Amino acid sequence: MKLTIAPKRWSRVNSPNRLYYLESCRNNLLRIAPFWVEEEAHLRGHMPGTEEGAESWLLGPIPVVRTLRYLINGVRSGGRPRVPSRRLRVDGRSVTRVFPYGFHEGLLFYDTEAHVWSIGEQHQGQKYRRARDSQPGAALVLGTSSLSCIPVVDILNKLFCEHRAVVCKIPPRFARLQPVFEALFHPLVRDRHVQLIFGDEEVGRELLDQPIFDTIHLTGRPETYQEILEKNRYTQRSFTAELGCATPAVILPGTWSESELKFQVRHLVSALTLYGGYTCFAPQVLILGKHWAYKASFLKALKSEFSKAEKRDDIYAGIPDRRHRFRQEHPRAEHFGPRSVVHLGPEDESSLFSEEAYCGMLAVVELEDDNIPNFLNRAVRFCNQRLWGDLSCLLVVDPATRRRHEREIAHGISELEYGTVGVNSFTGLAFASCVTPWGSYLDATQDTGNGWVHNTFFFDRPEKTVMEGPFVPKMPWPWVKPFPKLQTFGKALFELEAHPTPLTAGRFIKQFGASLWKNRRQQR
Repeated sequence: MKLTIAPKRWSRVNSPNRLYYLESCRNNLLRIAPFWVEEEAHLRGHMPGTEEGAESWLLGPIPVVRTLRYLINGVRSGGRPRVPSRRLRVDGRSVTRVFPYGFHEGLLFYDTEAHVWSIGEQHQGQKYRRARDSQPGAALVLGTSSLSCIPVVDILNKLFCEHRAVVCKIPPRFARLQPVFEALFHPLVRDRHVQLIFGDEEVGRELLDQPIFDTIHLTGRPETYQEILEKNRYTQRSFTAELGCATPAVILPGTWSESELKFQVRHLVSALTLYGGYTCFAPQVLILGKHWAYKASFLKALKSEFSKAEKRDDIYAGIPDRRHRFRQEHPRAEHFGPRSVVHLGPEDESSLFSEEAYCGMLAVVELEDDNIPNFLNRAVRFCNQRLWGDLSCLLVVDPATRRRHEREIAHGISELEYGTVGVNSFTGLAFASCVTPWGSYLDATQDTGNGWVHNTFFFDRPEKTVMEGPFVPKMPWPWVKPFPKLQTFGKALFELEAHPTPLTAGRFIKQFGASLWKNRRQQR
């Protein structure tokens, strides 16, 4: 296999020329984004104009254009972009706010904040500058077949955060997106800084035998990662991986109104059906209080909402066989089209606790809840010790409960060993924001994945991200169903994210207002 990249050539490219490449990629993306969304919608089995098809805006071009915009900001600052705020916790952790950033994000997400935690003083850009000066070798990115934005963002991360020329193997599932990726990276491919190779696992094995690569990054299954580590013949290589997670959603017992309960159910089911539920941040284990007064109502509403989404599924090779295996293991599960709900005890042995299902399975686990602090301690211990993976975790708590137990809840958040903790906020927002480092807790271990992507603020050693949102937002979120006119809203949001100007802001406000008006009319 002929490789065309020139690693040393990329290390000699200065900052003005790197900014040229980033701007070129952004301009190319503005041109090809509608075609990208249309092709990916067809790939998932939906028409582009439908709400399901329009989801491709949210986890396709929008995360990529945000990555480009923030990398432009980071490269201009020499690897140390300004942050909105930074403070030191009493336990010695440094907490840096990175989201919302800028005027338009402050308007859109005025009630949501994301903070990057680190143990000790938070440093930015030291690794970036060391890598720039040391002329590192090439990187091989083994792309995933789940979200089409992931290989693109991984390439950008290796190029501009780690200063490495990149070869990316893109799986056959995205073959119809080949013109999109080639057009997006055209100037980088032309100048031999990036090479895109489309092929199956055999092509990946052939690439792994090439001695040119100093580092390998995989997004995929743990079995694949272990095979790569065992067959590696080059001792100087480093490896990073994002291997998935048995993502928990912890519901703190509290007093909820009927409308609050209905929203939280819609929020959870929307997270489980976004992209068909075939994402690394879809909740897989729902943790409830055994004696919570609203438990029965919550579960009844949850199953009713699942029934409404019975016909929703995305085309994805291998999922039916995987679903069949999990359903055979859990014969008492209730089925709602492609999704299933199964009740398990905290001490049960289940593959839903030990691997990422990736096929629409939801385990419901009930823990003793004699009081809130004890329940939270049990939930944290269960998540940290019994569930595989440490990518992300969702914690849902109403305002009154949080006020009464502020100290205990803050301690529980600090004890959760996950790379991203969402408090009333879907962790998919942290993923798509591309400003919060996405990866395992404290760089983790090789059996659950290690390394960080989306690190556009160039943090040297983040511990985790904590993203906090409102219990019930005042304005609708585009990932919570139903969201009318998502196609036009997604395009307007993409243009705003690419170039936040008064013109794009005006277009966005117009489309958002139309979606908001139609949403209100449907709810009457």
